[in-house]
Amino acid sequence: MDPNSGTVALLETARALSAVANATGWRPRRTIAFCSVDAEEFGLIGSTEFAEEYLKVLQQRAVALINVDVGVKGHVTLLATATPSLYQTLIRAAKTVPNPNQGEVALGRATVYDSWIYYFPNDSFVPEQPRMRVPDSGSDQSTFLSFVGVPSAYLTYFCDPTIKRDCYELYHTMFEVPWTIETYIDPGYKALTAMTQLWTEIARDLSDTLVIPFDVNDYATVLSLAVKQLNVYLNSKIIPSIITTYPMIMSNLFNSSDRFTTVANNLQLVVDGINSGKKSASLRQVEMLNSRLMGLERTFINDRGLYPQREAARHVLFATSIHDHYSGTMGAGVYDSVEYYLAAVQNNDVTQQQFWLQRIEITISELHNTLDRVFGWCLNGERSALAPLSRALDNPNKSPLQHAVAGVERSKSESDQLPLADVQRPSSKKTGNVGFNGVNTAECLRDLHLLEKRRLSGEYPILNEAGLDLDP
Repeated sequence: MDPNSGTVALLETARALSAVANATGWRPRRTIAFCSVDAEEFGLIGSTEFAEEYLKVLQQRAVALINVDVGVKGHVTLLATATPSLYQTLIRAAKTVPNPNQGEVALGRATVYDSWIYYFPNDSFVPEQPRMRVPDSGSDQSTFLSFVGVPSAYLTYFCDPTIKRDCYELYHTMFEVPWTIETYIDPGYKALTAMTQLWTEIARDLSDTLVIPFDVNDYATVLSLAVKQLNVYLNSKIIPSIITTYPMIMSNLFNSSDRFTTVANNLQLVVDGINSGKKSASLRQVEMLNSRLMGLERTFINDRGLYPQREAARHVLFATSIHDHYSGTMGAGVYDSVEYYLAAVQNNDVTQQQFWLQRIEITISELHNTLDRVFGWCLNGERSALAPLSRALDNPNKSPLQHAVAGVERSKSESDQLPLADVQRPSSKKTGNVGFNGVNTAECLRDLHLLEKRRLSGEYPILNEAGLDLDP
């Protein structure tokens, strides 16, 4: 189960995508890397070492990380945590995957998305979007997001959340064997197959869409909500009556959030217009847009960390609280500082009170400065890329990348300027349903279990990783 059900999904995703590539000649516009890291249970050691070792490369080239650790804990609905820019990517993929649970299908929930939105409604955010939790540190995506700034998501298939019980009572016991999955958790491996289909479609969408399909609007909405919640929390702790500059720094924070919302709306219109084929764009404009979108998450990284005691947690918006290293928190640097201040008040430690009050003020200002930096990052992209795009609408025939958006034949000279060969790109439905087989999944899981038993007995020194690079 943990992590072999996720490893099985990884191997089947790699096999299915390579089968599509071999059968059709398809190649993704961006490299898809299949990674497996070790020592997660001992403190995310493998993923942390990898992220720190290849920090510069990841900052320059990583688009997103989709992590599946425990592939199935049940067979009823999807459960996801994700950064806001990935919300729409996950939703689009979930709408293409048939529901593996026939009981759910009988109730009119035909796709993975239908069960997901039913069991995890999001009334306080956007009604048509399932509720996705704040990214946490429960698995290997943590370091990539909080230290590097790579947009990340974690996926698992879950039991009925309306039943108040532990979803998987046998977690981390000797009963985590294939028989348990086959008999109780996921008979027929239908949910695990659906998880693999979902993961594959997400990979295809992120790697092959002309402009990286991030949703900046969702990010702006979540940011605005986080700022409002922070203000309510600080007022509940009487902080405004203690910090004299509070009205000014919070006003600056709200203004920065509003400015980011405005520019995010404009940026998203262009991204959606190009990817839908309604707008044309030159190669240079597409590259500039992708550069802005890739760098968006990185602008939230503070190289010094949240505060002196937490240099390794560098994402000013998404990080775990010092009081809960497992769950994610939006604006953890501010919340931690408030909790430390309140503890100093209880201990009657005046020096620590003054220190943490100053940290609260500094951390709010740093969050405001970060939002201004994010706003500036998007706006610079808008001035250099979005304005020419609007002019291209008046002269669509002059766009050197019109063929990439609308499928127009291009010349040899144009083809030489593009990063990949001219190949037929299969539709998402074709890619999302090629070669998935529950029998293959079951056999793979049993093989992994046998390999692990042999490794533990000393017959094999290591359990080898599996990887595939589809970059031509």
